[in-house]
Amino acid sequence: EVVGSLRHEYKSDNFRLTTNNSYVQGYNNNVLDITKNTQTTLNYTGQNLQLGGSFTYLQRQGTKEDEAWALSGNWNQTLLPNLRLAASSQVKANDKGRIYDHLVETTYNVGNHTLALAVQQKLNPDLLEEDKKPNWRSVNRLPEFTWRWQNPSINDLKLNGRFELSLGKFEEYPSGASSMRLIPKLDLTTRNWRSDFGTTFTYGGGVAGYFYQDQQSQQVVNGRFSLLQRFSSWLSVAANYNKQQVWGSTPFSFDKQTNQDRLTGTISLNYQGASLTIGSGYDFLSSKYNDLATRLNWNSGAVRVSTSLNYNMNTKSFGNFVGNFSYTPHEDLQIRFGSRYNIGKQSLERIDGKVAFDLTETIKVSYDAVYEPAKNNKFTKGEFVLAWDLHCRELSFRYNQTRKEFSVRYSINAFPKLPLGYSTVDGI
Repeated sequence: EVVGSLRHEYKSDNFRLTTNNSYVQGYNNNVLDITKNTQTTLNYTGQNLQLGGSFTYLQRQGTKEDEAWALSGNWNQTLLPNLRLAASSQVKANDKGRIYDHLVETTYNVGNHTLALAVQQKLNPDLLEEDKKPNWRSVNRLPEFTWRWQNPSINDLKLNGRFELSLGKFEEYPSGASSMRLIPKLDLTTRNWRSDFGTTFTYGGGVAGYFYQDQQSQQVVNGRFSLLQRFSSWLSVAANYNKQQVWGSTPFSFDKQTNQDRLTGTISLNYQGASLTIGSGYDFLSSKYNDLATRLNWNSGAVRVSTSLNYNMNTKSFGNFVGNFSYTPHEDLQIRFGSRYNIGKQSLERIDGKVAFDLTETIKVSYDAVYEPAKNNKFTKGEFVLAWDLHCRELSFRYNQTRKEFSVRYSINAFPKLPLGYSTVDGI
């Protein structure tokens, strides 16, 4: 694998410019993968004004072929001590399409009350081209007014949470839906209750209503409950329950709420460097269990062992059994071995290992390999490396057995990710 990176930062008074660039090249199943990534940001911070902009670009070649970029800018200004005006714009593009997202919002704060007025447009420009099939919806918020009340209280009734009331007009494409929308919403802050005998109970939830001008409406009630019981310093049991009930319908796709009804649980044991975790769950709506997952780990310092096993309780079949072993008595020696076996298919899918040690004070030797019997009984990775430390430089000799490639690399320690080299396959 060849990795190159360059990072630079420039500061001057209120300005800050940062750029990050990387180049990664490596082989995956004898296919050359190349990833190019660049990110540049520019920010200005004044007394009452903040400006920012960024550009990112990603290109991948090899087993994955895609290209994506994003350009964004934002502006935040304090007009009065309690009045702020913000604007942002973002353009995203990839092989699947483009998305424009423009937002202008002003907020005014008085105590624990916040008033906000927002105008937003999320647009897929492909919708404007007749010869292209839209693959993402566009949403217009023109405009929306919101009142937020933090920790509301009426007379002696006090609630820990937030009440929110919003009213706005929305348009969605390509469905063509257009409607005013009114949302009263109450979210309760997550609270904890602890006992003196190791019990911790956590709960939270909320209610909301979505009302539209065409007489459609959605009502949502959700609750979150968690229970943690510590029986001792080495044994604990945890359970989490999440339920959301939805009534009604919406003319839009972007704000459609769904029912949820899930329960998950975990048993954890930790004793003298060893840990065992068993967990699963159940979806009451689909009447299906989550996989029963078992994780066993042991760490004695120099020796580390980890295993995992999944069991599908719906089909009553075992999945993969994964085991890993590593031995590192000191920094000059590392031995690692792992394997993956599919019990249901009775197939050994993967064996991997690595050995690295110091031959002398300046010469290091390592061998890293992956053997996958399920893929025609062949090695998908196998590399022998002999590295020679030349004080502030390094000279390495490498042999890749999967590509039958010999290479030489020379690098300066001050720039370890920018090596020079020669390969019998790729040349210089």
